[in-house]
Amino acid sequence: MSGKAIPQFSFSSLFQIDKLVHFTLFFVLSWLLVKSFNVQNSYPALKVNTIRKAFLISFLYGFTLECLQYFVPDRNFDLLDIIANTAGTFFPLIFIKKKSSAEKV
Repeated sequence: MSGKAIPQFSFSSLFQIDKLVHFTLFFVLSWLLVKSFNVQNSYPALKVNTIRKAFLISFLYGFTLECLQYFVPDRNFDLLDIIANTAGTFFPLIFIKKKSSAEKV
């Protein structure tokens, strides 16, 4: 196995514009999932553990899309995209959790 087969990683690659786009899109997705689960009345089960459900749905969606890109010509699997997706999924949920905890006090 040659050294060229090992993927190169640089810390600066975490802060590329496409990673910011991934982060932003998944931030919005998670935020909207939680808000829509709480507003709707058709499926009461969605109002329970909304943060966990939103995280799971958003994470699995992002992970699946990245894995599928491996099989599409001219596309590639990128672990940093998954990290950006997951971070974008996670951060709004922290804010929502803190806000809901503050409102209960």
